Amino acid sequence: MLSDRRKVFLFALVGMLLGLALLEGVAGLYFFLEDRYWPYVLTPGPIQNQDERSKFMARLRESRASGAASIVMQPDDETGWALQPSSVDEAIGLRVNSPGLRGGPIGPKQEGEVRLLFLGDSSVHGVLCPESHTMPVAAAETLQEQLGRPVVGINGGVPGFDSRKSLTQMHRLLPELKPDWVVIGNLWSDCYVQQGVQPGTGGSTRLVNRTNTYRLLKRLLEPILRSRRVGWFASEEEMRGVQIEDAQTEPEQYLLNLLEMANVARGYGATPIFLVLPAPVDLTMDGAPPLVLEYRALMKQAAAESRAMIVDGPSILGPSGVKLHHFLDQVHPGPELQRLLGMAVAHAVAKAVEEERPSEAPTG
Repeated sequence: MLSDRRKVFLFALVGMLLGLALLEGVAGLYFFLEDRYWPYVLTPGPIQNQDERSKFMARLRESRASGAASIVMQPDDETGWALQPSSVDEAIGLRVNSPGLRGGPIGPKQEGEVRLLFLGDSSVHGVLCPESHTMPVAAAETLQEQLGRPVVGINGGVPGFDSRKSLTQMHRLLPELKPDWVVIGNLWSDCYVQQGVQPGTGGSTRLVNRTNTYRLLKRLLEPILRSRRVGWFASEEEMRGVQIEDAQTEPEQYLLNLLEMANVARGYGATPIFLVLPAPVDLTMDGAPPLVLEYRALMKQAAAESRAMIVDGPSILGPSGVKLHHFLDQVHPGPELQRLLGMAVAHAVAKAVEEERPSEAPTG
């Protein structure tokens, strides 16, 4: 016979296990209903963006107040934040045109003109790089020389933009700008949480991370829970230490976003190109960490499934003689590497254009 104390303990244990099972079942039912009836919205409205936007804007204000290099942003109802249109920041050498993109004015598209629109985060934007040494400018200059036609490179990179935000941005930009090619370079703001301290729950185990209860509680408690996450200026050890479950965008959603971006580009008459961004870890003996390899593989999968072109940035590092000092930190390419990546995109476009040209009929 069990003692009364043991009976109480046993009943408490069984009750706790049943309660946890019930919570897991309720959470699982919630995600089932969400998948079936409440699909994930790729273009969140102002209310959904409010918390994320306010934190990003606060980080920018703090960075600027401390004297660190930063970029003036303004709130945006569709993407959360955006570059301030028609502004100039002489302190960091940044021009922003009327559509809110880095660079000078973009006039009406001329006959015979080729346009390339680059999308991504601060690595595509070219943070701390002169405008003349950014990917879009280098790509336009190289392609114009190869094609013998006017070419305009448009920089749609915005610091902090993940694939979801760039997808939202596409619907706004493509009808107005009418690009012929859309270069999709979203990577780091999807596989890493942005800028140091972010909402999260920290060091739980992978098993717990996979439970429906944990996923639901994390979503509900995000406004009050904070833990350290890798930032863009983190060490290589921190970059390698982040797991896939810590990513800003879940792998499945990242793939869906990229596929939709390719579809949207084609819907507006543009050809999508996926750009796999390199990092200093590619130059080390250990190579890129599993998290980075996973997201790069997803980009290559998206390119294959959408029959889009792909430019593999890491593959150009060795032949081009790129060294660690060509990166500004653990992810951002410096001016010379920006130029090399832009040239690689231009060569890929020129090759595709050449292959599409009808061959001349033999004479005689």
